[in-house]
Amino acid sequence: MSRSNVARKIGFLCQASVLILAAVVVAPGGAGASPGSSGAPPPDYVDYCGAQCHDILPGGQGGGVPTWRFLEHAATTLSTQMTNSDDQRNLYEKLPTGYQGLTDDKIGQFMNSASFGMPKGTVPKIVVPEARKDVTISRDDRGIPHIKGVTRDGTTYGAGYATAEDRLWVMDVLRNMARGSGAHFAGEDAKGLQEELWPDIVQTESELQEQVQRLAAGGDEGKQAVHDLESYVAGINGYIDEITKRHGPLDYGSKVPIEYKGTGNVPLNGTEGIRRFTITDVAALVTLMSSKFGSAGGDQVQAAVAKTAAQKRYGPELGGKVWDSLRAASDPETVETLRGEAKPPYGVRPENPRHEAMPDAGSVVKEPLYRGESPSANATSRPTEADQRTGSLKHGMSNALVVSGAHTKSGNPIAVFGPQAGYFAPQVFMLMEIQGPGLSARGVVFPGTGPYVEMGRGVDYSWSATSAHQSSVDSYAVELCNTDGSPASMKSNGYLFRGKCLPMEYLQSVDKLQVWRTKYGIVSHRATVDGVPVAYTRLRSSYRNELASSVAFMRFNTPEYLTGPEKFQEAASLIDYTFNWFYVDAKDTAFYNSGHQPIRSKDVDPDLPMWARPETEWRNWDPDTNSLKGVPSEDHPQSINQDYYVNWNNKTAEGQTYAGFGNSSVHRVDLLDSRVKQGIADGKKMDRAALTQVMAEAGITDLRGERVLPKLLDVLYSNQSNLDPAVTRAVNSLQDWLAQGAKRTTEPGQKTYLDKDAIKIMDAWWPLLVKAIFEPGMGKELYDEVGRNLTIDESPSSNGQHRGSAFEKGWWSYVDKDLRAVLGQKVDGPLPTTFCGTLEQCRNTLSKTLAEAVKKPSEEVYPADSNCVAGDSWCADSIQFKKMGAITVPGISWQNRPTYQQVVEFPTHR
Repeated sequence: MSRSNVARKIGFLCQASVLILAAVVVAPGGAGASPGSSGAPPPDYVDYCGAQCHDILPGGQGGGVPTWRFLEHAATTLSTQMTNSDDQRNLYEKLPTGYQGLTDDKIGQFMNSASFGMPKGTVPKIVVPEARKDVTISRDDRGIPHIKGVTRDGTTYGAGYATAEDRLWVMDVLRNMARGSGAHFAGEDAKGLQEELWPDIVQTESELQEQVQRLAAGGDEGKQAVHDLESYVAGINGYIDEITKRHGPLDYGSKVPIEYKGTGNVPLNGTEGIRRFTITDVAALVTLMSSKFGSAGGDQVQAAVAKTAAQKRYGPELGGKVWDSLRAASDPETVETLRGEAKPPYGVRPENPRHEAMPDAGSVVKEPLYRGESPSANATSRPTEADQRTGSLKHGMSNALVVSGAHTKSGNPIAVFGPQAGYFAPQVFMLMEIQGPGLSARGVVFPGTGPYVEMGRGVDYSWSATSAHQSSVDSYAVELCNTDGSPASMKSNGYLFRGKCLPMEYLQSVDKLQVWRTKYGIVSHRATVDGVPVAYTRLRSSYRNELASSVAFMRFNTPEYLTGPEKFQEAASLIDYTFNWFYVDAKDTAFYNSGHQPIRSKDVDPDLPMWARPETEWRNWDPDTNSLKGVPSEDHPQSINQDYYVNWNNKTAEGQTYAGFGNSSVHRVDLLDSRVKQGIADGKKMDRAALTQVMAEAGITDLRGERVLPKLLDVLYSNQSNLDPAVTRAVNSLQDWLAQGAKRTTEPGQKTYLDKDAIKIMDAWWPLLVKAIFEPGMGKELYDEVGRNLTIDESPSSNGQHRGSAFEKGWWSYVDKDLRAVLGQKVDGPLPTTFCGTLEQCRNTLSKTLAEAVKKPSEEVYPADSNCVAGDSWCADSIQFKKMGAITVPGISWQNRPTYQQVVEFPTHR
């Protein structure tokens, strides 16, 4: 049966549910009963948080909906919303309009208690897996599983079983995407996301198995991790066995999740069709997660095209300086998370770089994703539909706010932190508490990646992470050749490796996706360099070794191991993905920047593609396994008990180059940094409520409004005599909005912005003013190329994706630096040339574009989509939960906030 649109099939089932419900649901006590429903709840656990730990998962815990339950619910309520799939959404949505009066004792009105065990007053729903009696899964009113194991194997088995209960369909979709069969499995809706994911992570089955073998060979901890993963997989399969078992003559898989039947993976009149999970599926899912959330760099070809355009426009010397300033790899005005003495520099461009492989102008073509597909006209073509796909996991990062005990009212450190990883229905992350021999934690897991809580809390400590941006992906130019000795062309599929012409490896997926692979990584583009045909490759340092980081997560969950900040840093140092890790307990805070950082040749520029030669290869690199010895852990940015830490995917530390464009004088982390500084200034002390307020206010603030609008107004105010009356009214509106904090907010329960006129003006004005300031000086070619490296605007509505995360990327620093230069203000690290002109010229440019913005209809600024009518700014900004299956979750007001979040303060320690 072909896999057509998932949502359409599920909708058909909803409409037909009344007719087929009786044929699917067995009598009470059959498919509808929980196995092993008798028994007492597990006992309370050791917990040092003293009711001062809270968390929230806005999409809710629910996700695995059996066919009988979904159809019964749809027939009686005519709704595809399920109880535990959106019961945390209302709590999450209340904070943006309720944070101002927040006190510590009111945090529970906006979040869950994250104390160990069942919440007070809860009557747990208890499940004992049929195959084991050494683990109990108790679910609270939110549907969150609390796993209590008598043995370690039972505990990890229970983790797999509970994950399958809640996310079997989701992790089945994701494992198929990781293996390149997502569209075949889940329909065309999965195609775009898979096109984004698979080419960067493709591995053969034998390579995934080798990952498992290398982990098992890594000492006692590696063996234990593999054993835990095997038990975890057994738990997933134990659940599959239970739901695919016939429970009566009329039961045709009533316990199978509705999505399997809606897509034809399991027939309506049967139970077969769910493929059992393997440990290599876990490795594939770990690879997917780490590649999308824990890697940085790899865009050197696109950066090189922009540099070529800059030098074409301004000449080699000035063009290079312009490119450097726009790249802003080490801008002196950027906020850094780690302050004080820097670790040895990493990723910094050498003074006299060599081995650059700059493409000839106009020669770059993207490697086709499908056989027979025509290559793109050039590397600088606009993002594909796959790049912009609504459900993308690539977008959205995380933030962290940690304040040491020296600056808190209690004397204990406090933290508000979490991953900002998108909004889905069901939510991709899931909550879980795991308690058993050697394991004790509560938090979120990425389904299918193992039994360990990946971000959350332990007995007397908590931890979280944000995506970091030091480069762990390099782009090599491999010289093309033909193995028969004939002259090479850009179509050749042989390449030079250490003086020999080797054939590229061709890999194709079930969905006919294709890649060509070399020892230097996967081919992304082809071009000529000084007339020589080359393939550009992307090589990620953790590629084919992603599973090795499992030991670190096991340590995070092990109380006997994790006894303080030093042990936390030691554990985090084993993680090969580029993350910033944050830790807090009753006495200490800590920070560690993880990632398998390759050691490059000292004369290589990591910001640009390099020739693939022995002298440019990573030091201590094995090309057969892509294993290497990177920068030692003691040289990574790290600290203990800094006065405070804030991070919102900004630069980590002095001397650590940021991979990408735009980390400069204006960054969304400024919204956190300025508020925390104010909160601890002059001896002031913070509490959990105050730090939560910082996060909540920053989450509804327009970065352009707070940080750039004052300079825009200063230019306009420099001479108001000739301003058009309409411009004057717009200036006054913007000034009033700025005076109120430049927030995008409503009254409680309302769906109209308080300052909607000013917000509309700002949204319409920004792209107009950026283009008017920069394109005349840059010229269209350079302007477009920089725009392909760094989007001009990332306001909540600018991408049309309703994804929540905003203001991570944009040209606000360029505008800020240029306007300050025009106004005669101090600029550290200025742009090497001015763009807005003299003060009078700049004022005229801003006035003209502002007049255009005022006239632009709201319907054009906020076009209609499937969720919103044209012209509705609140709705255009709103967060919509992207469907990953049959259930739906209603949208919520925009807020720039983690999609799993903790607020923690430990009063005592072991």
